[in-house]
Amino acid sequence: MKLLVLLACLCAAHLTAKAVSILEGASQTLLPVDEGVAKAGDEFGKVIATSGGTLIAGVPRASIKGRAYVYVKTPASGWQLEAELTPPPDSGITGFGSLVAIDGDLAAVGHLYKSKVCVFRRSGATWALETILSSPVTPTNGFGTSISISGDAVLIGDTDRKRADVFRKIGTTWAHEALLPAPSRNLLSPRGTLVLIRGNVAVVVEAFILDWYHWDGASWIHDREVKPAQYLTSKPTSLKILDVRLNETHQLLWVLTTWGQVGAFSWPSGDWAQIAISPPTSAHLGTLGAITTAGD
Repeated sequence: MKLLVLLACLCAAHLTAKAVSILEGASQTLLPVDEGVAKAGDEFGKVIATSGGTLIAGVPRASIKGRAYVYVKTPASGWQLEAELTPPPDSGITGFGSLVAIDGDLAAVGHLYKSKVCVFRRSGATWALETILSSPVTPTNGFGTSISISGDAVLIGDTDRKRADVFRKIGTTWAHEALLPAPSRNLLSPRGTLVLIRGNVAVVVEAFILDWYHWDGASWIHDREVKPAQYLTSKPTSLKILDVRLNETHQLLWVLTTWGQVGAFSWPSGDWAQIAISPPTSAHLGTLGAITTAGD
């Protein structure tokens, strides 16, 4: 299998007052944005997510409540605005678009302080609100700190309760499927700061420790915890995991850290392997913190 690691992601954001620049290989494209879509100070593109030829950009400060915009890429016209996503009018939601995730025709949008995640589905070129997910326990502001989607499954991190929850649509109903069991260790920082789900594999990050799970057909099983090599040798307090990605077969994990380290870990057996790739020196890792893998 051939793998490609891009530190400036398939679609990475360079933020200005109201613009997002898309990096695809060596080419760069500016998303079409006008005053009717986002104004200076709206934080347009503060968070973005991509799936194939679809991109979703959060605008958490737009019109107080916030918005998210969906773009699609066409061969003839490039990136074009497809839809504007907004919270339900009576929800009292503010900061909508603070976090976004997308997989195919399913998108999830998080927001501040309301402990809810809005799930939208696309039919043709139309996006509609399908459900609003909330914590299965007493709501906290930490629910929805991180979101990931795979098919009809949504994994949501809750840093206040140091947990991660899986929700899944079965038939026409969305339900809470599982709380991913936390390992029996003292958590050093909020768990669920970063989550990833792809097929039958799930990842939950706690600052610089990563927990790997798999679905065995009946339940989610904790396989092992993974620590970057630099943590194993020096335990630096400044080391954090910024982003994680799985390859197309869901068997190899790539991790980007604040120390500019890219590492790989194979499932179900194998050890951390550091890969000597340096991040772009002109970009802040917190902005470009993304990896994409491609293989055949």
